[in-house]
Amino acid sequence: MRSTFAGFNTVVRGVFANQTGMDTAGHNVTNANTDGYSRQSVNLVTTNPQTIDSENGSYQIGTGVSVASITRARDTLMDKQYWKENSTLSCNTNTEALLGKIEGSFGEPSDTGIQTVFNKFWSSWQTLGTNASDDGARTAVRENGVALVNSIQASATQLKNMVSDINDSISKNVNTINQYTDEISQLNKKIFSVEAAGTDHANDLRDRRDYLCDQLSSLIDTHVTEDAKGNYIVQTGSGYVLADSSSSTKLALTQSNDTDYGYVIEKVKIAGSSPEQVIEFKNGEMKSLMDMRDSTTSGVKGYLNDLSSMSQFLLQDFNTVHRSGYGSDNSTGNNFFGANGLDYTSNATIGYTKDKWITELGVCPALFASGGTALIAAKTSGASIGVTQSNSVGSGMTVFATNHAGGSGYTQGNIPTQVQVRIKTTTAGSPNDPANIEYSSDGGTTWTPSTPVTPVTSPPHYNLSNVNGLDVDIYLKTSAANAIGDTYTFSLTDHSADSNISVTQSNSNSGAANIVSASGSYTNGDTATSVIVQPVTLDTTAGSTTLGKVKTVKYSLDGGVTWTNSSANATDGTFPITVSGVNLNMNIATDADNTTSDQYYFTVSKGNVASGDNATLLCKRLKTDTSSTLGNMSLDGYYSSLIGELGVQRQDAQRSETNQKTLVDQINNARQSVSGVSLDEEMTKMIQYQKGYNAAARMMTTMSDMLDTLISAVR
Repeated sequence: MRSTFAGFNTVVRGVFANQTGMDTAGHNVTNANTDGYSRQSVNLVTTNPQTIDSENGSYQIGTGVSVASITRARDTLMDKQYWKENSTLSCNTNTEALLGKIEGSFGEPSDTGIQTVFNKFWSSWQTLGTNASDDGARTAVRENGVALVNSIQASATQLKNMVSDINDSISKNVNTINQYTDEISQLNKKIFSVEAAGTDHANDLRDRRDYLCDQLSSLIDTHVTEDAKGNYIVQTGSGYVLADSSSSTKLALTQSNDTDYGYVIEKVKIAGSSPEQVIEFKNGEMKSLMDMRDSTTSGVKGYLNDLSSMSQFLLQDFNTVHRSGYGSDNSTGNNFFGANGLDYTSNATIGYTKDKWITELGVCPALFASGGTALIAAKTSGASIGVTQSNSVGSGMTVFATNHAGGSGYTQGNIPTQVQVRIKTTTAGSPNDPANIEYSSDGGTTWTPSTPVTPVTSPPHYNLSNVNGLDVDIYLKTSAANAIGDTYTFSLTDHSADSNISVTQSNSNSGAANIVSASGSYTNGDTATSVIVQPVTLDTTAGSTTLGKVKTVKYSLDGGVTWTNSSANATDGTFPITVSGVNLNMNIATDADNTTSDQYYFTVSKGNVASGDNATLLCKRLKTDTSSTLGNMSLDGYYSSLIGELGVQRQDAQRSETNQKTLVDQINNARQSVSGVSLDEEMTKMIQYQKGYNAAARMMTTMSDMLDTLISAVR
């Protein structure tokens, strides 16, 4: 026979079951906005029935309901897909952000970016090319050069600061990863403890563990497997186990210095590993940080290399053209960038680190000294081609070049030809006149004899015929210090033939005349001044070795109406002539056919003294001439390509980020459709459990009344 209170127990179970359902629904509602929370459900089952024996046989009667379990809604396959794609999204997002910072370091596109500064520098050389005697134009070139140097070095500094920031981010991420993996390992132990009996479910602990895996997947490539006991084994893409059922593997930093720029490079290793085990991450923010720091194609290192190549070009290629030119003071061999007197193409500098090219870059300090802008080499020559000599106390040499007869000029394009001349024999006596010379245009490998120009002149006069399309006239001064083997070196360019003032003469048999030097500022504006020079007195001593030598001359600036006498320059045997602010020294070769009726004609203009032909060459060097240093591109093209490539890389990163975010959102939405809390659904369940609870409670009241009636009736 059933107990009188059996039905009461059945109803009590119903109250407890519906109360558990209410509590679980409340738990879901309060955690609806909690990151990583999975919706939980109460699983109800009927209790074991009671068998009742009756006169008609036995039958079973229900005894109520019980809570079998509380489980969470979770799709583990969707979780693994999310962790994989979330790593890729984080990598793309961080890459796009870092490329944006690199773009910011170049300031492009903007009015203050390197491209704008470079264009101003190039434009100032263009201006100097058309007005090379203007001090303001020279100052503008110098200051725009300073602006270009500052822009390049500022960009390099910002890129190096990015390396430091990236290292800081790597360090912080390593600490975060260690915290995540340590907590995952601890959660493994707790979950195993809760679920050891095989009936309970550690729902909230599992949610926390999955949430940590979500966060970890944004930092590194995260591979998760679950063993038979419910423990997560967390690995990186390279196979290192970071967390398992017993412990977590700590990560640490290992440092080295970049060989090119000297900054610190931080990498990640297994803490305490010996030999050191460095981890190469395959995905996530950590991969992006290391790639954007170290990549030579799309990272900070690559763009620093580009700035280094640009700096090397300016110190080597640009300086080479500038050194071959002449300033308004006719000085040559001056650098525009870097230290003056240092040839940056020499062996001493070829071994520079990439960082050294950037730090060495600067406008030559000599240009900032008093009168320093005169060193800016806007023209390809002074009054003649510059010559250096091995014997500093020996004779000086003056060189002039003209196009070879029937030719079209210099045949080597923009490549200069270095010519060496050395004295082969001398004439005995004091002073010693060079009797024969020889020359080489291949660095001294082969030497070609040169025949003196006849009749013999003093100073000795030689002609080098057809040196790469140019005929070169050489005048060697007499000196007691002349010695066999004395070497003179000069360079020929495609502007050598028109780099001096051209002088014509009335008597083709008389000694040739040349302008040895020219200095000063032309004061006659854009109007050229025609000059006539005529010998006044000659050496007429019969049998003299200097027969026909011009002793004094006069010159006229008004077509021969007015004449001015010029005294001989005792130091070099030339005649000083002043023409509209320009100081000229003119040499007339000794020739027995010289007469006092000979006349020499030339024209002086602003361009004769401060021509801008070398400034034009420097403009071409910046904009159009290619260089092997820049991958056979011009500086302008190289930088434009650099910025274009950077822009494309960022656009590609933005596109990849957008596409990947769409994919991750889709996966996450699918996860939320399974695990997310629906407030409407929970309210429905709440009402359901509330009514169940109320009904059970009502049953308890009814049964209480029935029992009360029964008890009262039997008193």
